[in-house]
Amino acid sequence: MYRKKSILAAALAFLLSAGLLAGCSGESSSPANANVASASPSQVPLDEKAVTAAANPEPPAGNEKSAPLTEKQKLQDFDYMYDVLKDNYPFFGVNKRLHGVDWLANREEYRHWIKDTATDEEFAEELEYILLKLNNGHTQMVGLQDYSYMKGIYETASYFRPWLEQMQKPAVLQRYGQENPRQQTHEGGTASEADSTNVLGKISRVNIRTQILEEGRTAYLGLPSFGMEYHDEPAIGEFLQKVKDYKTLIIDIRGNGGGSDAYWMDFVPMLISKPISSNNYLLYRGGDYAEPFLKSRGMTDFNPISLLKRQHLPNLPAEALTDFKNYQVETLKLSPTNSGGFTGKIYLLVDHVVYSSAEKFAAFAKSTGFATLVGERTGGDGLGMDPLVVALPNSGYVFRFSLQMGLNADGSCNDEVKTVPDYAADPVKTKYLMDDPTVKKVLELAGSYLLKADRCIVRGKPSKFHVQHFYRS
Repeated sequence: MYRKKSILAAALAFLLSAGLLAGCSGESSSPANANVASASPSQVPLDEKAVTAAANPEPPAGNEKSAPLTEKQKLQDFDYMYDVLKDNYPFFGVNKRLHGVDWLANREEYRHWIKDTATDEEFAEELEYILLKLNNGHTQMVGLQDYSYMKGIYETASYFRPWLEQMQKPAVLQRYGQENPRQQTHEGGTASEADSTNVLGKISRVNIRTQILEEGRTAYLGLPSFGMEYHDEPAIGEFLQKVKDYKTLIIDIRGNGGGSDAYWMDFVPMLISKPISSNNYLLYRGGDYAEPFLKSRGMTDFNPISLLKRQHLPNLPAEALTDFKNYQVETLKLSPTNSGGFTGKIYLLVDHVVYSSAEKFAAFAKSTGFATLVGERTGGDGLGMDPLVVALPNSGYVFRFSLQMGLNADGSCNDEVKTVPDYAADPVKTKYLMDDPTVKKVLELAGSYLLKADRCIVRGKPSKFHVQHFYRS
């Protein structure tokens, strides 16, 4: 019996409980280990995106002109998916510990689910449900909207060739309605036009929120997305120059599901006066499917997993030395640029939605001491490069998955442990910042006058301590 309603309900429950968007990574100035390809064309807060998706679900993809898949073809595609994941996917152990799901052991059960599907659409939705059982925000089927967006990104650089080759296989082009490169897209215009305007077109000054909380002392910078479609660096630079002598800077990435590593790597150098760096460990299962992707990114220098013992990491996952073949050390170093640095104290606000490239920023900020983290535990899976994509041979459906297990500095798995803030605080966001519990916690830590002077009114006008708003649009 096909279980469409239960699939949608389970998907919504997973999103709400895990605090994940579709899972977004981002572009970096380096083509190696950094996250590169954003998989979601819009950065919508979790609750809004999840509710919208549940109310108006988008089929993963479909082409009415194609002959319906046979049961044999569906099972072959599922087996292909299963084998690629078995040899390459890193978080089976994490899924067992956190969610009690032994995904690999359920192969026959999942095959029975596939047999029960009557149409191609039901088959694709069943695959999505099966991938949902992995409980990873970077691992899912690629829908029609995301296909156009991702393909547009993969066309921008030669090191994306293996990704683009998967997206351009004949069965994939037919399945996603891209037989003719000049074919109309779902957003209007040709595919090439959509890639250059709708997908990667820069939007100036619409993503950030800046406020002066206390003149000369406390400033606020809100960054709800690191989406590579935004071009916020000039506005951020202008604001940071204005507040460079302030005592306290609050950077708020709550609700930020990721986008582009380059986004935060561009402004962090404006705030430091000396180089800062961090080391992370990236573990690989060693499957053959990943080889061309790694080579295209210049990632060919690996250490045998047996040498990981010499790193003396106290919190290694139990499967690190048994289920993985090799690893590499990722060193991320940022140097100051065109700035004397910010001499005050920086606080980074985080919550459980912080994921992917936003998670990488949070982990970097904590490990280097760049900022003091305030809020709640993040969403995780931010260490390593962007997910791999896989074209299923018969149906042409595409799915993606996380490749690397990124370890925090203490050896714990970032996707499992996430990043724990230095100070816990209720992460709920409010329209008026002085009502925001996390902002209040920062002001308490900073010894700000604002806690006592908030909303002081003199002759019917806000006092000098009242929040001043500066919206970029």
